[in-house]
Amino acid sequence: MKLIDHIGIVVKNVQDSIKIYQDGLGMNLLQIEDNEAFGVKIAFFLVGETLVELIEPTTPEGTMASQFLKEKGEGLHHIAFRVENLENTLNMLKEKAIPLIHETPQPGGLGALVAFMDPGSANNVYIEFIQRSLITES
Repeated sequence: MKLIDHIGIVVKNVQDSIKIYQDGLGMNLLQIEDNEAFGVKIAFFLVGETLVELIEPTTPEGTMASQFLKEKGEGLHHIAFRVENLENTLNMLKEKAIPLIHETPQPGGLGALVAFMDPGSANNVYIEFIQRSLITES
């Protein structure tokens, strides 16, 4: 693992939550995008080399974010660790019999490849592994 890539926070409404992070905390909004693969809308804020993601479910059921919101409400959802090679990381985890939600890379935000570990094997915390280049503000 190279570094903490981002922290994901599930919210009911991205636009309302942006006001808190942008206006209240002075963070710069990098981008907002829809991720159909995960059924979410994501607002990205860059803090140093780490992103803060505000994640709004866009499908009512069946996704990790919508289930989390339904069961726990808004809050910290996951921590993501950047890796150099996601496929190699997943193979290593499989060899160690670590339970995964995704056994193959999935399309993530800002053009990344991602995969999640089963939270039951990590103290009920979603751990995400992500492969991407360094993100910078333009």
